[in-house]
Order: sequence, then C-alpha cells, then structure tokens
Amino acid sequence: MSTYDWSSFKRSIFIDAPLDKVFDAWIIPEKITTWFLRQADFTRSDGSIRKQHEHIETGDTYYWQWWNYSDIEHGRIKFVDRSKHRLEFSFAGECTCIVTVNKKDGDTLLTLEQIDIPLDEESRRNIHLGCSQGWAFWMVNLKSWIEHGILLNDGESKHATKDYAFCELINR
Repeated sequence: MSTYDWSSFKRSIFIDAPLDKVFDAWIIPEKITTWFLRQADFTRSDGSIRKQHEHIETGDTYYWQWWNYSDIEHGRIKFVDRSKHRLEFSFAGECTCIVTVNKKDGDTLLTLEQIDIPLDEESRRNIHLGCSQGWAFWMVNLKSWIEHGILLNDGESKHATKDYAFCELINR
C-alpha cells in the first residue's frame, strides 16, 4: 500500500502557443497581471522597482495582490532561465513553485510543481488542496487567454468573495 505525498503536487497543461509566449506570461509583470493577479510588483536586488514590461530576474522579490482574496503574497524569485523556460519562486510560506515550459511531442507543455509543503493538517488543506485547485484554474485561464483571448476569471464582479464563504468561487 502506498501513501499519498502531501509535500508536493504537479499540474500540467498543453497550450497551443510558442514556448516564449507561454513563459513570458509568467515572467513579465504586465502579462501575469492579465491572466493571474490583480497586481504584481517586482523589486530588483538593488531595491529599485522593476517596470511592468520588463522580464523578472533571479533575486527579485515580489508583491502580489490576488483577484479573489485580500491576502497579499510576498516572495522571492529563486531562479529564472529564459533560454530553458524555467522559473522557481518561493510561495505560500516555505514552499517553492517550479514552472517549466517544454516541447512534448511537438506541443507546448506548461508544468507547475509546488514542493516543500508542510505536512500539518492546516497546510494539507490550505496549501496542498487549496493551491492545487487554484493553480488548476489559473493554468486553464492562461490557456484560454493565450489561445482565444478570453479570460475566465471574474475580476470586475459585483459579488464580494466574503459574501460567498459557504462556497469557493473558483473564477475570482
């Protein structure tokens, strides 16, 4: 009998677009705020704020504001390699997210792996299950935006997230 590994998960999706286009959606602030975040600010290691059209770099720190939650996410860009289409960043406390974009049988495959998830019950629920579900939606949103120009998230909704505590609105 095998045991489930709560310390990590991996999500992948094929996107009909060139590798660079998919990867740029992760590493250019004005692009990541189109499909994923309400606001994304990146600070260089010298303390200066990166412009919204610039590529992020290893050592940058970030400030992210979600569309659907009032929480703010702070973290660090641990590694960016544009030629290999690989990004690593701290996330959800002690976790690391690894984003790769590769060709698989001639198609573009985006993969996100979240590792180093703490093993306490709250982290299993909020980070493993919550982030896994969240990333699945946002990766589909990215695919929809890149392939069809359609955003699935509801950024301008009149419905406040707090009013829907009885269920989780997946497109907010």
